[in-house]
Amino acid sequence: MISEILTAKIVAEIAWKAIKAGATMTKEFLRPQLKSWILTDAELDILSNTINSASPAEKKTQIYLEAYIDDKPEIQDIINNARPVETYAINATNNFQSPIAGKIDKQENHYHGASPTPEKKNT
Repeated sequence: MISEILTAKIVAEIAWKAIKAGATMTKEFLRPQLKSWILTDAELDILSNTINSASPAEKKTQIYLEAYIDDKPEIQDIINNARPVETYAINATNNFQSPIAGKIDKQENHYHGASPTPEKKNT
């Protein structure tokens, strides 16, 4: 389950994956990892550049990296202002009124209104 709040721990976990693999942090690496939050390219650049500039001692363990991230105001500003991507679900039990098509009845989920194709009548 993805947290709605971006935290230093989440950023450190993601960064640690790259560091363990011996990779340099890039916004291209971060973008899919942080896709659950709305972040600009500029913010991803700040995150990657700031993490890349950490000393070897600060990148020694994930815990040290998290402490480094906690101490960086530019990263904290991004973390504190990051908002989750909104997702929407349609609840089929609610009444829905379409100005074009008609109404779906809540109790029986029957459609009332203009039919997209004419109905055939048995005669």
